[in-house]
This record gives sequence, C-alpha cells and structure tokens, in this order.
Amino acid sequence: MFTEAAIAASWEVQDHGIGPYPLRFLAGCVRAMGLRAALALPQPLIGAEPAELVHGWLAAAVGWQDSIADDEMFARWLDMVATMLAVRRAVGRDVAGRSGRPSPQEGEISSGSPDKPRA
Repeated sequence: MFTEAAIAASWEVQDHGIGPYPLRFLAGCVRAMGLRAALALPQPLIGAEPAELVHGWLAAAVGWQDSIADDEMFARWLDMVATMLAVRRAVGRDVAGRSGRPSPQEGEISSGSPDKPRA
C-alpha cells in the first residue's frame, strides 16, 4: 500500500504543478520537526491547493503514534513521491529529446506509422 499510495500521490502532485524539490524540502522538515509540527505549518507548500493537498496527507499520517520512526516513514514516503515525479519528468524529457523524429505540426495528420512517408 505504501508504494501504491506514493504512485497515486506522484500523479496528484504533478496535476497540481508541484515539483520534486518542494516535496523533498517538506520531507526534511518532517524529519527535523516531526509530523505534528509540520501539520501546524500554515502553508507547507506554496499555493492554496498544494498546501491543502499536503495538509491532508499530514493529517492522515498524524493519526499514527507519535514516534521518530513514524516521522521518518512519512518523510521517506514524501521522498518516494518526489523521486517518482523526478524520474517521470526526466524520462519524458529524455524521450522527447531522443526520438529523432519531429512531432507532427498542428493540423497535420499522421500516416499512422512513423516509418511510412506521409502522402
């Protein structure tokens, strides 16, 4: 469940325009301050929607027992979400940069096969 939730969360943060660095920074805050203190932050990420999203995650995580191990587990989860997002971005840039084929221009219709010449 840990990994599945991180996968879903990585798509959710991408939809909100949140990058990997703010998530890693928040993970560091959780490690340094603890979950309860991080939950008390008025805006753990910049922007109302990203802050609301992360507040929900923090609130769900605080339901556990108060321990350094729980703080670390949640921080690792945030790091995992950030890593998935960073990898997805890097792979997307790499694929776009290495395709060797120009993307169809607006209004052009593809022949259906990249190897067939256009009519």
